[in-house]
Formats: sequence, structure tokens, C-alpha cells
Amino acid sequence: MKKFKFGLGIVAALALAACGVETSEPAENGQEETTLEGPAEEATVDSSRFLTIANGAFPVTMDPTATNEANSSLINTQIYETLVTRDADMNIIPSLATSWERIDDYTVEFNLREGVYFHNGSPFTAHDVEFSLQRSIATPAAAAIQGFLDPEGFEVIDDHTIRISSLEPFAPMLAFLGHNTAFIVSQEAVEEHGDDFANNPVGTGPFQLESFVHGDSITLVRNENFHGDLPQIAGIILRVIPEPVNRLIGLETGEVDLAFDIAPIDAARAEEDDRITLLTRVNNTVRYLSMNTEQAPFDNVLVRQAVNYAIDTQLLIDSILEGFGEPAFGPMARNLPFASTDVEPYGFDLDRARELMAEAGLEDGFDATINIGSAINEHLATVIANMLGEININVDIERLEQATLLEVTGNGDFDMFILGFNPGTGDPDNMLTPMFHSSNIGGAGNRGRFNSPEVDALIEAGRSEFDDVARGEIYHEAQQLIRDLAPWAFLDAGVTLHASRAEVRGYTIRLNGQQTLAGVYFAE
Repeated sequence: MKKFKFGLGIVAALALAACGVETSEPAENGQEETTLEGPAEEATVDSSRFLTIANGAFPVTMDPTATNEANSSLINTQIYETLVTRDADMNIIPSLATSWERIDDYTVEFNLREGVYFHNGSPFTAHDVEFSLQRSIATPAAAAIQGFLDPEGFEVIDDHTIRISSLEPFAPMLAFLGHNTAFIVSQEAVEEHGDDFANNPVGTGPFQLESFVHGDSITLVRNENFHGDLPQIAGIILRVIPEPVNRLIGLETGEVDLAFDIAPIDAARAEEDDRITLLTRVNNTVRYLSMNTEQAPFDNVLVRQAVNYAIDTQLLIDSILEGFGEPAFGPMARNLPFASTDVEPYGFDLDRARELMAEAGLEDGFDATINIGSAINEHLATVIANMLGEININVDIERLEQATLLEVTGNGDFDMFILGFNPGTGDPDNMLTPMFHSSNIGGAGNRGRFNSPEVDALIEAGRSEFDDVARGEIYHEAQQLIRDLAPWAFLDAGVTLHASRAEVRGYTIRLNGQQTLAGVYFAE
């Protein structure tokens, strides 16, 4: 199989020519950017079929304010909408807001779309916007993203006009209001269902909940009153299939139409099958091995640096990820604005790792556990354990259900864990604030319990700076400092690997991980 090494630009390598009409033009980095167009005019679109998708885990919740978790976002993105959203190339575009105007450094006025109704039939108004964002501010998981909003800073001018203010000058307000923690919910439905709203979600999106079997499957149906173009599928059936190879088998047998997160080792198998389209794209994810910086011995920066030097990230990519991706050079993926590609990666240096362990007084090593929640991270952890054994760190691996992993790491009851994070806003503050600011220690994002007043100050300065040049300088300094303090071992910058049946069209991988299925259809 061909192995890919991705450069600075965005690559959308979409599939086999037999599945549609390919067009290509040079991407910014000189590589080809390929997109897959729709079928020829004579093709028949079957809008009566349900799209069956296979995902590795069940959503933690269908209440968007209660989590910032990827599996939940997958479903919630189909049910709810935000004021603004991102297109496939991360440009900010209208959604429930049709236009906006920045009044000052604190305030933006939004004009809202008229004639929009929630799934329960109630009209969408500015009051629902205020209600939804107030819920986000008051809920810890969402407040880690939306906490910049001023609880007293909402002014409903009329049913379709609202002014929203931040507590401090906040440059990326629009980007953050396009995040999944800012989905607009029906105030009427929340008040009706109370704590059970997560099981009775009501949004304005193109699909609405019909039924679910917890831990197993979810069925969504087309929202026939959707204000935009109606989906050309009858609905979506989510099936939870934890093992990647079984998701691929589901595609091969026709039991599944679209499978998320194909294992790199299975990519060639998918690519060689004429019934299947392999979809790949560089994304904004950084996969990391987090260490518990509040707990000995990982409270010692020398130990954390030694762990970084002991891990051969290129070998991980070549052996486990089949060449998909590149070593992470720091806390931000290179596609993000202000990512500092001149931050020097640690690199693989066992001698330096051993020197640091000796300097920390731990040349004889210690025992530790890596917690993981997925098959691919289990494979990575197995190789990492062998690598860390070379500096006398004796590693056990414990696989947990994803929800349990998030709970355990949120509570600080761990030594190390492997996760990935993709800042859904597409703004660097959404990477640095939840992951590294001390105010978000725990389940809000900073699960490594990292606390650096200097990093905090840089993050706060960056988010309030409207000048891009000055903002970039601040973020460069922050990235370098986080790299040096090493709360994470920076593993790889990710590539999304999805696959579909050949007759599935209209799907585009989103860089921020918020995958929308409203434009997907079957062509025969």
C-alpha cells in the first residue's frame, strides 16, 4: 500500500474514480487536492433509504451542553445547529444567523434566520439563543469552551435579532459560536423534559431523533420541516461497532453504508475493493500521551521530557498507523491558524531520555499504567510500553470504555492516558484553553492537570488580541513553552480515515471533526 506523508496544506484524498467524477487542482502546498463530485445526470437518487453508519462508540449524551466529546458531536451535529458554522475548508459561514456585525471588542449583533422551527414545532427565536448559550455557560463541559460569554451580556432586540457580549475582548467569538457546545436547543423542550432532555433532544437540524438503544444504536429520521435543503436520505441509523476491522466487514457485506475511523492497517484492503470508497483527509487532531502532572513522578518535568525523548513517534506512524500522519511537533496541528511549525519536536533520543531520568533520580525507573479507550490507541500503547521499558518505566495497559476513560481521567485517577483532541472551532484558543489552562483542570479538558501561570497568561493574552501578527507571536511563545514543560508526549498529527459503500455520495470529511451528513445521498 502507498504510504502518505502529509505536508502543510489541506489534503482531501477522496476515493476511487469509479465512484464518481474526479476533479483536481493544485493545493496550496503543491500537492493535488482531490474532490469527488456527484453522479452523472442520469443517475437515480434513492431518497427512501436510511444511511447506516458505523462508529466505534456510543455518544456520551445527546445534550450538547453536557459534553465536548467526539462521539456525541457526531450525532448532535445532525440534530442541532449553531448561529454560524464552518464549511469543509473551515471558513465561517451563516447557519441560524444570516448575518452579523461586530459592535465593539465585546459585542456582536446577529440577525437570525426567520421561518425556522424546532423538531417539536415551536418557532426558533432569539430567546432560544439566549437560553441555549446561558445553559452552555452554566455547564462545566461547555463552559470550558463558551465561558468567554458574559451571562449579563445578552440583549434580545426582537425575535430575530440578538446582541451577544463577552466578558473580555475575545477575538475568536464567531469561531467559538460555531462549536458544538453552542448548539441551539429548544427552550420549550428543555423545560418540558428537564434532566431527561438528553434522551429527548430537540433542535432545528436536518435530522431528529426517532429511537435509540443505549450503547448499541440510534435512529434519526429526516426533519421534513427543515429550513434548508431537505436531506436526500430518509434518515440515519448509527450502529456501534467497537473494532475497526468489524466496521470494514460491515461495509464489505453491505450491512453498513459509511464507516468512521477505519484502522490504517485495513486501508489498503478498503482501497482495493471496488464496492468501497476510502476517504482520507489530514485533520486538526493531535494525538497525545498525557501524564498526570499533579502526581509523582510525572510532577517532575525531567521525567515528562524523558518520556518524550524515549518515544519514537515516526516508528509509531510507520508501524501502527501505516504511514498515515506525521509526528506532532507540539500542542497544535499545523493546519490550525498560528501553528508554529518551527517548534522543534523532541525526536527520538534514548541517551538523552536516560540522562534526564538519572537527573531526576529515577534511573531505576518506576511502574505506571496507560489508560486507553480504543483499539488503535491500544496498539500504540503496546509499542509505547516497550519503548518506555528502555528507560525502566514498567508499563501496564488498561483499556476502558470511552465514557469510563473520560470519567477516570477527568477525576485525575490515572498515571498516563492516550487521547486525541481536535479543536472544533478551528481556532488555536480552542486547543490551548481547554487543554492547558489551569481553570480547566479535570473533565473540562485539562485532564493532565497541567498548571503553569506563565502559560495561562499567554493563553489569556492571545484570546484578547485582535491583531493577527501580535496574536501569532503570543501563540508561538505559548506553544514553545508547552512543548518544553511537556505535560504531554506529543505523538502524531492525525489523518481521518473513513470509508463508504460506492453508491454513497456527497460526504466530505470535516477538518474539525464535526461531520455533517445532511448532504449525503445514494446514487444508483
